[in-house]
This record gives sequence, C-alpha cells and structure tokens, in this order.
Amino acid sequence: KQVKKLTTSKDIVEKKPTNIKPQIINNYSNKIRAHIERFKKYPRMAQMRGWKGEVLIEAEIDGNGLLISSVVIRSSGRKILDNEGLAMMDRSAPFPTPPEGRNLKMTIPISFSMI
Repeated sequence: KQVKKLTTSKDIVEKKPTNIKPQIINNYSNKIRAHIERFKKYPRMAQMRGWKGEVLIEAEIDGNGLLISSVVIRSSGRKILDNEGLAMMDRSAPFPTPPEGRNLKMTIPISFSMI
C-alpha cells in the first residue's frame, strides 16, 4: 500500500517575481548590443562578395553573464554570416550581468552591411 505524501509549505520553493521593469530590460538590451558589436568580424569572403544581411539570434545568458546557449532563429540568408553571428556570441562572453542576477533569454539582431 502506497502512502501519498501531502505537499506542505516547506516543500514549496519561493520564486522571485519574474516581472523586471521594461525600462530596465530595454537598458540591458542596449548594453548587450553594444557589447556584442565590439566583437564583430565581417567575414572576408562576405565582404569580397558584397554579401549583407541580418541574423536574428536567440541567446540565453545566466545570472553571472555567461552564455548558456545561442541559436539562429532567423537566417541572414548567408550561412557564413549566420555562423559569424554565433561566433560573435561566443567571443562576447562573459556579458554584462543581467538585471537582478537572473537568467535572461533574449533575441539579438546582428546586422552585416558594407556601409
């Protein structure tokens, strides 16, 4: 005969509220974009061929600013640019610490143009 364990208040883990103010998130997003931009290397072959585009990357950053994952969610149309976008994410780590030291998942556009 199995005994069913009842959940008590000791079993419930308190979770922090997930609502960080939009302005704080926006400021952090701007900081992240500026940080990543410093690690951009326009691939030589893409430059020579005049290839341009924007890759959209979804990245998860942990509470200490370390990269947990990054994945292309919208291709630039050029594999070489998509790969460079992912490489930029790796080179950019560690990132500025997220607000309230929480893991954050964000979408990051990376543009490649000859301008």
